Amino acid sequence: MEHNRGISLIIMIALIITMLLMFLTQLRTQNDLNNTQTTLTAQFNGMNATSTQNAAEVAALRTESAQQVLDVRSEMQTAVVNVVGTVRADAIQSANATATLQAQVYQTAQADAVSQARVEGMDIAQGTLMPVISTLQSQSENYSATLSVIATQQAIIPSANVNANRLSYNQTFDTASSWRYAGARVQNGELILRTSYDGGTVSTINSELSFAAGYLEVHIDTRNCPPTTLAGLIYAQTYLFLVSCDGQSWVAAKYTDDQYQVLDFGLSQPSSIQTLGIMLENAMLTVYINGEPISNLLINVLDNQTVGFYLMAEHEAIVYFDNLRVWQ
Repeated sequence: MEHNRGISLIIMIALIITMLLMFLTQLRTQNDLNNTQTTLTAQFNGMNATSTQNAAEVAALRTESAQQVLDVRSEMQTAVVNVVGTVRADAIQSANATATLQAQVYQTAQADAVSQARVEGMDIAQGTLMPVISTLQSQSENYSATLSVIATQQAIIPSANVNANRLSYNQTFDTASSWRYAGARVQNGELILRTSYDGGTVSTINSELSFAAGYLEVHIDTRNCPPTTLAGLIYAQTYLFLVSCDGQSWVAAKYTDDQYQVLDFGLSQPSSIQTLGIMLENAMLTVYINGEPISNLLINVLDNQTVGFYLMAEHEAIVYFDNLRVWQ
């Protein structure tokens, strides 16, 4: 019996302890809920404050936007007014320019009328002036041609120091229709003499060139002929003035009745291009090579005063002649 009471007492104590624990647990839970509610309330209050601040900022932005809209409208109105004013000013200037242009057109029409009257007057006078104008033009052309000739004569001087400075004949062989060819041809601004394979003599004469006094010279190029070949001038179809192709010797001779008579000879400076000249004063003839006098000859004055080129070779030879000139 007492054993059962002890058990019942233990059970009651356990129940009391259990109930006490449940009460404590409930009490703790209630405290946690209260704390959570307090925290939530504080957060809610903070959110309300933030919302109030945001609302104030939104209101400020709306106010600023409204002011900007007003400013933009004001600027647009001002710009429109300025554009309208500018357009009106341009329209006024355009109207003024149109009026000025019309006045200028009227003045131009008047000037055209005056010019037309002057032209008609000039047409009337032109019939009288045309012969005078034609004469003046002809004189001007002759004067220009004379100046051109004088300029050419002054630009080309003899290679020798002679008393002759007026250029009266200048043959560059660009065209040489007045030359009679016998084994000769003109090519690339040069007159070319060429002997046959076994040599011999070749000559060509210009019947239109008459040389009675003054200084005459020609350039001789002997680049394609044997050293002993002789080439040069023939005067009056009688007198020969020749240089060797190696440029080391020269000879003056007289050719009559198929016979050669040596008048003078000598040595010279070797050169493949030489200038051969003759100065004729009365019956005295002076021979020049490269501007230097080499011989004085007394010749018979003949009626036949033609000038030509001469080539004498033992074998085939080619000689080039250029720039035949005469000074008086």
